[in-house]
Amino acid sequence: MFDYSAIPLSFLGLVDLHNSGGLLAHFPEVEALYGVPQSAAHHPEICTGAHIELCLAMATQLSATPAACFATLVHDLGKGVTPSHEWPKHHQHETAGLPLVTSVCSRLGVPDYWTQLALFVCEKHIVIHRSFELRPRTVVTLVDQMTRGHGSTFMEDALVACESDARGRLGFENKAYPQGAFLREVGQALQAEAATACLLRTNREEQAAHLRRLAMVRQIQKKFVAGT
Repeated sequence: MFDYSAIPLSFLGLVDLHNSGGLLAHFPEVEALYGVPQSAAHHPEICTGAHIELCLAMATQLSATPAACFATLVHDLGKGVTPSHEWPKHHQHETAGLPLVTSVCSRLGVPDYWTQLALFVCEKHIVIHRSFELRPRTVVTLVDQMTRGHGSTFMEDALVACESDARGRLGFENKAYPQGAFLREVGQALQAEAATACLLRTNREEQAAHLRRLAMVRQIQKKFVAGT
């Protein structure tokens, strides 16, 4: 069985490892985030390493699973390789982080599920934060990616990691994260619709079912946007 006890999956664990020098020795990709500035408008804590600490504190508050905590830990690794002349902006840090996440997962030998979740959160956390701005078709694709193969477990872990990221910022600890509720409701609606759609046979009926899915997403999205 995989032993994750040596991985800093909590605020205190990360702080202790950073202060002792163990983070540099065992998780240099995470250590590289300390001292890297972010935009003060979005990250009042400025330091990316401090942001990850706050994210893990929030993940604990949200009772995140170890897999979700790990995804939270590594979701911003791409910011550690942003050229300093681009600071405090970190354009495409999601994409830049993917090979780093892959390397960490391979080195630690984490379970396949952890790797898939960590890569997904790294690549998609900004998209999920902006889910109210997405087209219904894109929302359907996003939810399909989170539910295909793992059911609701993967989606829940991904959304908790993303909420930990959004609220793991100085002064944002008590801010609501309606994107999570929105995508969960869309997922439930699509699942219910799929139970009916599986009975369809003709292309015309399948097309009609697809249009119904888009209409459902549009209606749910409109409700959440009106309430924010």
